[in-house]
Amino acid sequence: MNCQDMLEVLRNSLSPTERRQAIDFLFNNCEPSEIIIDEASKLLIDKDKGIRDVVANGLSKLTEPWNDIAAAFIVSYFYNPNIEIRNLAAEIIIKLKPKDLNPLIQFFY
Repeated sequence: MNCQDMLEVLRNSLSPTERRQAIDFLFNNCEPSEIIIDEASKLLIDKDKGIRDVVANGLSKLTEPWNDIAAAFIVSYFYNPNIEIRNLAAEIIIKLKPKDLNPLIQFFY
């Protein structure tokens, strides 16, 4: 399978196991991209904690310039009504250490 196939699995599969495998594949075998980061960050609110953990781990390991892009996608979860999701988003952004804080600042104003 290739990266595009795994993105389709991530988007369409109902199986938590398949989605976890797709996330793992995308972060370990594919060049980072805004599409991968966007699709992965959407899973931070997945009902399956295992999926949230795999996504958080993958996003947390992104390096420049992808760390700034990931932070911009994740900041919106600061306003999630679930405190667990808010805390997870904060943990990821702390680990990412974004240099470009403008998307983060703009989100709050």
